[in-house]
Amino acid sequence: MRIEMNDLEHKIVELIQQGEGLTLEFKECRNTLNRDVYETVCAFLNRHGGTLLLGIKDNGDILGVDQDRVDQIKKDFVTTINNSQKINPACYLSVNEATLQNKTVLSVYIPESSQVHRCNGRIYDRNEDGDFDIWVGIICGTLLMANRLGVSHQSMTISRIFSLLQEVINECTIPYLSFERPKRAC
Repeated sequence: MRIEMNDLEHKIVELIQQGEGLTLEFKECRNTLNRDVYETVCAFLNRHGGTLLLGIKDNGDILGVDQDRVDQIKKDFVTTINNSQKINPACYLSVNEATLQNKTVLSVYIPESSQVHRCNGRIYDRNEDGDFDIWVGIICGTLLMANRLGVSHQSMTISRIFSLLQEVINECTIPYLSFERPKRAC
């Protein structure tokens, strides 16, 4: 007996075949939400948007979300995503449920935002390899620049670090910072 798939299920199958990338992320989340789910949401909001699939392994295998945990995971996700202490500014997203291979998969579409969002006070961005903390990259870039200028990072004052940080941002010496849309630049 063949069961017909709905449009969402067809779309999810297509996305899984595509594999993870700039606008698609898989998370296992079998019985609880991974801690980095919210970093991914933040990165999608700050970049080009994307789709988050819960219940899928990184290699595209369908693991599924435990059926008795689906409602709680959906509730936890929506509650947390609307909490401005977790994601700021808060955003409003919904979780869709699909069945593939008799397993429950949760899908969340995250649109690109016109605002810069933070997760736990940190700004995340997305590249092909996943999510990254922009501030860590900026600080590393600042320390690299200081090293090139012959300044020992151990002898730098806070004001010198901020001065170098401003130079790094002004010179765009960090390759993954995008200034395509100035209103969203750091």
